[in-house]
Amino acid sequence: MGTTDHDRFQGRSSREFCSPSASAAERRCVHESSDAPAQRRATHDTEREATWFTYAHAAAYTGWSIRHLRNLVSAGRIPVYGPPRVRRFRRDMLDLFLTNPATAMRKFRLERNDHMAVRKLAKSWQYDFTLEGHGRQRKAGFRTKAEACEAEKQKREDLISGRKRVLFADAYEMYMTATTMKDRSRDSYQGHWPQIKPVLGHLFIEEVDTPAIDILKASLPTHLGPKSVNHRLSLVRTVLRFMWKRGRLASVPYVPTRSVPERSPDWYTEGERDRLLDGIFEMYPEWYLFFYLTTRLGLRRGEVYAISKDRVRDIPPQLIIDRAVQEGKGDRPAQLGPRKNNRALTLALTEDVMDAIRWHIHQGYAGSEFLFSRDGRFHKRVNAHSRPLRAAQRALGLRELGHHKIGRHSVASQAATAGHSIKAIQAQLGHQSAQSTHQYAHLGARAQLRLVQDLEPSSPPHVNVRSTSTEGGGSRTVQGAGTQRETDTGD
Repeated sequence: MGTTDHDRFQGRSSREFCSPSASAAERRCVHESSDAPAQRRATHDTEREATWFTYAHAAAYTGWSIRHLRNLVSAGRIPVYGPPRVRRFRRDMLDLFLTNPATAMRKFRLERNDHMAVRKLAKSWQYDFTLEGHGRQRKAGFRTKAEACEAEKQKREDLISGRKRVLFADAYEMYMTATTMKDRSRDSYQGHWPQIKPVLGHLFIEEVDTPAIDILKASLPTHLGPKSVNHRLSLVRTVLRFMWKRGRLASVPYVPTRSVPERSPDWYTEGERDRLLDGIFEMYPEWYLFFYLTTRLGLRRGEVYAISKDRVRDIPPQLIIDRAVQEGKGDRPAQLGPRKNNRALTLALTEDVMDAIRWHIHQGYAGSEFLFSRDGRFHKRVNAHSRPLRAAQRALGLRELGHHKIGRHSVASQAATAGHSIKAIQAQLGHQSAQSTHQYAHLGARAQLRLVQDLEPSSPPHVNVRSTSTEGGGSRTVQGAGTQRETDTGD
């Protein structure tokens, strides 16, 4: 004689049947074979259509005792909603739990993670969620709920997509590896990095925000000036922008820089330039062409050193600037590389410049290939010109300005003072943007005076003033261009 589910499960407690190991038939049998009184069954039928159950309604619906339900809730083995003192059970989740507890709990955890991942702590906000296959994810310390929600959303996306979060130190290495830059710029960044790494290197790129950058600024040595601090902040902004362009960062945070005090522009007038060239010609004739090209064409020092004979054309007179000598460092010697921005610059030359080049070569100061290197090698620091320049300036009583000031700044300022357009100066210096040219072109007093002279009226009235005066007062006749009027000059 066959036995029914009811007979087979007799004598076993309902606690055994609510465990995940119990079968669906066992849970249905317990639910159907409950010995609750008729009034309890009536309550069960009345509340069947309800969506949310209290402990009493859920006990009537499942056939379990309230105490048993509380034990399941305390153990976290049944779907329950609401704060501790206002617990509620949802009917559809109870139905699923009676049929398949594992599926019900999995669905419940997903819902709870979606709606309860962010919570308020005593002094901060925290996200706390569990993602299947990744375990529990929890982090606190967020200042606002919105910040915690954004971090929680980003964490979920990273885990689901398999994307690995990047430390700022790794982002710096990625930038230095992927970016092509001059050796001098690379050396500068590598010199700045040891002061940045202890503060920002251990943070994820998403965590490098404005407050973190403020902490970096406060940690820098006090002897650094505003411009030096901004160079380090520029490296931080460059790395973050690099990661943003590659889709690893949602946005680039605001990087507050320090204000740099304005300095009076330093450059040579045409008179000072001519005095310097005369002194160099007398004292250091082998360097005369070097400074003549510097002060006439506004070339950078590396560009002047890199001029070779094959870059000078006689017909038409032109000079091709497409290379520059890069500084060496350590065991790395100075080497020839492309010009800044990798753009060649073709300059038309006047006859005086061509005569200076021919004179330099005729005197035997040039090498077989380069105008300023006999053997094709260059000083590691690319500063062999500094000593004769300083000596000539001191002997002549001139201001001791560097190569960049007597060259590019002076050429741009002299041209602007003479009335040349910014576009023409930009083309001469080889700038990509006019904004850079504006930083070089300073106006002298002669430009301001010429402006006043150009705006002079053609026939100002006061030029033709004719005044008559009488003893003890009287009247004054003022005659301008075709007009005459009398004014009272008495007391």
